[in-house]
Amino acid sequence: AIVNALKDEGTWFNGRSGRKMKAREHWIAYRSKPKGKIVVDAGCQRALMRHTSLLPKGIVDVEGDFLSGAVVDVVSQEGELLAKGITNYASDEVRLIKGVNTDQIEKILHYKDYDTIIHANNMVVLEEK
Repeated sequence: AIVNALKDEGTWFNGRSGRKMKAREHWIAYRSKPKGKIVVDAGCQRALMRHTSLLPKGIVDVEGDFLSGAVVDVVSQEGELLAKGITNYASDEVRLIKGVNTDQIEKILHYKDYDTIIHANNMVVLEEK
């Protein structure tokens, strides 16, 4: 009867975690539903692993339709999820300025509120290498 009382049920947490996150980062990473994807090149991927902001120069493609302020996935060209973040520009705008230097944003869009597509403070890197 004692053996039956010691069933392997439930989940055990040992109190150690791999990474501490602020509530906002946790919301971006795990509680928000991404509205689209931004595909980045290898150079941009390496930069993101150093927790830099996402600039238009490293973007090669945009998937889905989203507005500025939406949470989006940032993925490699191989489709690997790298990060999630809150975008400063809508998908149509990102499609127009992908691959260009930040000093070209205003010339193309006729306005520029931000140099970054996703600021580092609004992004959570999920895959660190």
